[in-house]
Amino acid sequence: MENGVRMGGFSRSLHRVNQERKRNPDRTFVVFAGDGLSPSVLSDMFKGEQMLDVLNHMELDAASLGNHEFDFGVDVLKQRLSESRFPWLNVNILDEKGDLLPLTTRYLIRDVPWAPRWTPDVQKTLRVCFFGVAYDVRITMFQDIEKIGFIDAINASKQAVHHLKTEEKCDVVVPLTHQFSREDCDLSKELGEDIAVILGGHDHATEFTSVCGHAPFAKAASNLKTQWIITLWVNDDGKVADVDGNMVSLSDADPFDEELHDKVVDWEEKAEKELLKVVGCLKDDLHGVSHDVRTQETTFGNFAADAIRHFHRTDVALVNGGTLRGDKTYHKGDVQKKTVIEFHPFGNCVAKVHTTGKELKDYINTNLNCVEDSCGDLVVVSGLKYDFDSRKPKGERLLKLMLPDGTEVSDDAKFTVSITDYMLNNSPLKNNKLYKMTTLNDAVPMVQAFESEIVNAGKECKHVVLDGRITNVADGKH
Repeated sequence: MENGVRMGGFSRSLHRVNQERKRNPDRTFVVFAGDGLSPSVLSDMFKGEQMLDVLNHMELDAASLGNHEFDFGVDVLKQRLSESRFPWLNVNILDEKGDLLPLTTRYLIRDVPWAPRWTPDVQKTLRVCFFGVAYDVRITMFQDIEKIGFIDAINASKQAVHHLKTEEKCDVVVPLTHQFSREDCDLSKELGEDIAVILGGHDHATEFTSVCGHAPFAKAASNLKTQWIITLWVNDDGKVADVDGNMVSLSDADPFDEELHDKVVDWEEKAEKELLKVVGCLKDDLHGVSHDVRTQETTFGNFAADAIRHFHRTDVALVNGGTLRGDKTYHKGDVQKKTVIEFHPFGNCVAKVHTTGKELKDYINTNLNCVEDSCGDLVVVSGLKYDFDSRKPKGERLLKLMLPDGTEVSDDAKFTVSITDYMLNNSPLKNNKLYKMTTLNDAVPMVQAFESEIVNAGKECKHVVLDGRITNVADGKH
């Protein structure tokens, strides 16, 4: 939703796709350049199953792998690949043995009817070939990293183009990429006239660039808010002479495919039922009264921060008290999925950065300036503990920042930190170097960490206690 208008959506996209297929049935290709399975609230529930169902209904010709395909681990990805009725193109992401990732394929090769412009009665065929390539997704993976291998994207692309041109005799070669624009620019320069156009993903922004390298590259916005209709004009020699790009913006004003719309509604109804399923259990109450999570240590805050640190495997996790919702005590016992979402219903994601001890001290200290007003800025921590005094002047309230064993944190100490995207974007830390991320687009919803923490506790149930990680010496509260 943007400015009150619903944007994007697969059903609207498919309506436009079907128009193009009807107009040019033999020479229309529908492709998707990665991040098809995640992230979203429904993907958290169904591990991308609902997205695969929709993509199958789109009758894609091909897709390429994006980094978010790996959000649920390699085994889940393989399951989704096995359910796909279209090929996932990939020339440079490998398994742990160094072989091409199973259930992916290097190329899509198809012969299409074609006739020279000035002699249309002379019927010929044109061989159109696609391959898929991605940046090193291991940089942004947070599980199963050891199960993935990688070949440099440019070198792998050169090998792919050489094979397609010399062995497969392809007339038109199109890479599907999942990488930054600057990397598409480099790829266009390296591959030269051997490729016609690059169709890319990963930036989450709409772009058509024709002034970098030989082949132009096109990228669409996230959530199908935009899509490109790319037309390749071929001369009488069967070579691409020109590339036209028509950007389509999709909103409530556009018609939609009714059958796919009904499928989306079905998944939303399944989600309602899924919310009632039990994901695990709590051994202790999680005290989440709003005033308390914003002013002092609570079991709810400790649970949330620990869950994020464990899930993202960083030294430290930071969560602002105002992020944690419900304004109640979540009682011990079985936990439904809807309760996990109730912990944080806004869909904020977790980012990871490098920081120093001084940066952490300054940030936590600044966020104590309005603690007496329950403003929500109080920093809930995991991997650290701190003392503060709410009676002191603003800017002087943090007394001591320590490791869990009580050792004081030095200014030059270095940490990897998980932090909510909201906190990061509204702090001086927003300019810090990212850790195991290449862009904030790689951030994933924090509720994934909450559910994982409960699920991993198993039958023993999640045990949470107060451990003195936040102390206000003004009143002795922990």
